[in-house]
Amino acid sequence: MSALDHLLSAVAAGRVSRRDFVARAAALGISATAIAEMTRVLDARAEAEAAGINSLTLNAVQVFGNIDPAIGIDYTQNMANINFYDTLLTPTPAASVTGRLAQSYTGSRDARTFTFYLRKGVTFHSGREVTADDVVYSMQRVMAIGQGPAFDQLEHEIGGPVVIAVVEDFEDVRMLQAGDRSRLLLEAFAVVGLVGEEVG
Repeated sequence: MSALDHLLSAVAAGRVSRRDFVARAAALGISATAIAEMTRVLDARAEAEAAGINSLTLNAVQVFGNIDPAIGIDYTQNMANINFYDTLLTPTPAASVTGRLAQSYTGSRDARTFTFYLRKGVTFHSGREVTADDVVYSMQRVMAIGQGPAFDQLEHEIGGPVVIAVVEDFEDVRMLQAGDRSRLLLEAFAVVGLVGEEVG
């Protein structure tokens, strides 16, 4: 980590005042223009934190058009979504799926009903525990927005509506699928990043 990185970390943590930051950055040979931009960013971050707004700072060489897990369709958006959001299932090297947030799942003999048992103690970044309602909300949100790879799979390839129900007694989520393409349905659950209703 460079001296500037250490200095920026100290400012972000509140250990160095803005005045000290400017003096130390100038001593490191940073241009006045760069210092002005850094202080603008640090001030915006401080204002957002004071207002209770969470922020994410990302240094990447690729451009992200959108990191909404219900929308992202290109390579960079997909890579961001894989790192920012968890899914019910995840692909395996053997070209199948296995549980991620789903500790396990079962399917009916006719492959029309799937029951996912969620892992306990999994939380969003806010600290709120992920529930079956969040899974239902995330899937309904994908269908309502009407775009992205999960929507394409659910709407066009499966060929039938997916009914999502929460079974509170068992703390699980039950997915009822109207067609017979169970593998495509399971693959769709490996794409949808879960979000809470507070995301909107």
